[in-house]
Amino acid sequence: MLETEALVIKYGPFLALDGVDISVGDGEIVGVIGANGAGKSSLVRAIAGLVPAASGRVAFKGRALGAGPGCRRQAAVVRNTIQANKAMAASTIREPTIARTPVPPLCFARK
Repeated sequence: MLETEALVIKYGPFLALDGVDISVGDGEIVGVIGANGAGKSSLVRAIAGLVPAASGRVAFKGRALGAGPGCRRQAAVVRNTIQANKAMAASTIREPTIARTPVPPLCFARK
């Protein structure tokens, strides 16, 4: 359903991701974990269309996701949550995730 092939992300001369291949099937929920600076945020941002890939491919349901508004890609494919160092009082696992899921306001206006 969601795939990356040989995804490369660069910030100037700095190589953040080097040839990442992933495949996420229909109905799967995937978390990305790793050390600081490992490229987790860069991967999610590239899939969401928030940073351009230097090379490689991101595809959803077999269709390559090219350039375009990142909010459209986010709405269809991926959510990026932020790390919180303290738990929200009296909440389930799902509630803080929903509360912290940033979706640009323009995405709601366009469907």
